[in-house]
Amino acid sequence: YSNNGVNGWWIRLAAWGLVALFTLVLFLLMRSPWGRVVKAIREDEDA
Repeated sequence: YSNNGVNGWWIRLAAWGLVALFTLVLFLLMRSPWGRVVKAIREDEDA
């Protein structure tokens, strides 16, 4: 990391952008039919 401040902010911005992107993808995945199947399997006591 350099100490000029600009590169540090770009890295933080990119990291938070990736966190937001992965959070959105996981949210959409769990609301999809496949995500509901995974949730049903997890909650099934016989499985």
